[in-house]
Amino acid sequence: MLKFLKKLAAVLLVLFAATAVYYTVIVKQNVAVYRHHAVPALMYHSISEVPPGWPSEMCITPQLFEEQMKWLKDNGYKAVTVQEARAALMAGEDVSNLIMLTFDDGYKNNYTVAFPILKKYGFKGNFYVIGKDIGKSFTQDGFKEYMDKPMLKEMHEAGMEIGSHTMSHDPLAKIAPHYLPWEIYEPLNVFSRRNGGLHWFIHGIAFPNGSYNDAVLAEVKKYPKYEYGFSGRIGANTKETFEQTPFELRRIGVYDLGNGTADMVHAIRKCYTRIRDVESYDPVFKTVKKPANATRRATGRVSAYRSTPSRTCWTNGAGSKRNCRSTKNDTRRRQAEIYLHNRGKQGKMK
Repeated sequence: MLKFLKKLAAVLLVLFAATAVYYTVIVKQNVAVYRHHAVPALMYHSISEVPPGWPSEMCITPQLFEEQMKWLKDNGYKAVTVQEARAALMAGEDVSNLIMLTFDDGYKNNYTVAFPILKKYGFKGNFYVIGKDIGKSFTQDGFKEYMDKPMLKEMHEAGMEIGSHTMSHDPLAKIAPHYLPWEIYEPLNVFSRRNGGLHWFIHGIAFPNGSYNDAVLAEVKKYPKYEYGFSGRIGANTKETFEQTPFELRRIGVYDLGNGTADMVHAIRKCYTRIRDVESYDPVFKTVKKPANATRRATGRVSAYRSTPSRTCWTNGAGSKRNCRSTKNDTRRRQAEIYLHNRGKQGKMK
């Protein structure tokens, strides 16, 4: 029995030593290699204080946003458009200093706040707007104000990338297939029509809530103008990602969890999902620590995201509904039915 235990201990010791060698040599090498050919993407929403009725983490204050951009600049990062990231990857360039900044929904503060800060640091952003909300404002679930066409035109001419966030922002995998042509194709018309100065073609789409399925992918691929799409998967994007799954690009949300710039740094680290412990081998991720007095926000904290075929809601820790919206609203039904009628399709939508 004693001999058996000694042999077992020896085997375990050898396995431990082999694992240590692998972790310190192979993994370290993989981190360095992966970072040189993978570009992470960060997802933002509103760059503002938290409006009444909003989940607090969905908003990044202007001060915090600028601190985050300064950190990226000071650490050698260059924020580029998706098209620029793809070109660099296809050319086999070193992309370890590239990052994509994406902004969903098209809030007006993306123009008034984020846009000037991006220009200040020489960065470019990728903005995905809701087609039917361009230039509008709403008071439901807190005041929301969206960018108008002149703002989008100015940003486009300044080198920012403008893309689609569908027409209504409803989760595409949860709606009736009849709606998909309107949700996906109509934004192309919004930007290509010569009205309000918008007469360029968009090339990208960001799926609301990261919701998609095979039917959604098949519909997007019908329209050659679309070249890529952001899914809800977390990770960085490589040449293989753009070649094999261009409509399932990866990104991660940046939320204010009360830790300052460290929340963004942690998000970047998570993008490299092939590596378990990036910060152990990459000193850049050790330069920001959680503030000593940081506390996690409690009020309105998003602890769950629930989506059903008829309603989509954020919920707080107590389970009460927040920011619920109907995915079968009358506006979308009316607009989609008119669109399908004009294309000669018959039949009542379900």
